[in-house]
Amino acid sequence: MDYQPVLGKVVAIRHLEFVGSTGVSEPAVVQVGEPVHPAGGPWWCPYQVKTQSFERTFAMAGEDSMQALILTVHVLSTELKALARQHHGVFKQHGEPDLGFPDMHNIEGQP
Repeated sequence: MDYQPVLGKVVAIRHLEFVGSTGVSEPAVVQVGEPVHPAGGPWWCPYQVKTQSFERTFAMAGEDSMQALILTVHVLSTELKALARQHHGVFKQHGEPDLGFPDMHNIEGQP
């Protein structure tokens, strides 16, 4: 990936909490940036997961801005699960593990 993600203009935000293995809870914010189209390449949709103890900025590529945005929304649940494992904790929304993002287990037609 030649594109280095920069969040840029934020178009969507979700507030969560991250509960570490010690039981300490901290605010977490998931932000999705406006898709961008650098010259000579695909569209990129940047997104960021930020807590008090860690921060990661990523981007998903697409053929157009819509595909980049849709892929970003679909990858968020997987990214959050991976970050939770990496940082030995769990993300929650309103005290519950359902973060409200689509994933492969709740898309119609998936086994």
